[in-house]
Amino acid sequence: MQTLSVRIENDFMGEFMSYIEKFKDKIHLQRDENLEYDSYFYERKERLDRIDDGVKKGDTVLLSIDEFEQRSQALETKLAAQYGD
Repeated sequence: MQTLSVRIENDFMGEFMSYIEKFKDKIHLQRDENLEYDSYFYERKERLDRIDDGVKKGDTVLLSIDEFEQRSQALETKLAAQYGD
């Protein structure tokens, strides 16, 4: 058995369901709970997976909160000195 995600236009849903009804012994419809809570769940998951892969390969560096704040503050100071407030 294979699982697919299908996006259906609202105005086509009735026709789609009528078509699927003919194959109810071969096609099983199920709501994806992840999408019910977060409609961008899979897009976010894919992005996080790419970041995780980058970290594992060494292409991406994650900063601690403290280091991020230090770098942000240094950048703000530099920009304020260069361009003013």
